Amino acid sequence: MSRIDGFFNWFFPRKAMWSSVASTKESVAGLKKFYRYLVEVECVEADDYKDFLSEVKSEMPAWLGHYRDFEAW
Repeated sequence: MSRIDGFFNWFFPRKAMWSSVASTKESVAGLKKFYRYLVEVECVEADDYKDFLSEVKSEMPAWLGHYRDFEAW
């Protein structure tokens, strides 16, 4: 969970040619569900999950900003 910013801020927009605003949002939504499940089965601490959600909320605009120039096409 601690490396999510590096993934969505660097790797995903540069290496996944099919990445877009929609695919970023879908991927983040899937990760949120997955980590919520891990909290439910006690594999991840609830505080870590809250930190993850906080990072997603604060960094999402930057992640989506990578596609600003391409979405106008």
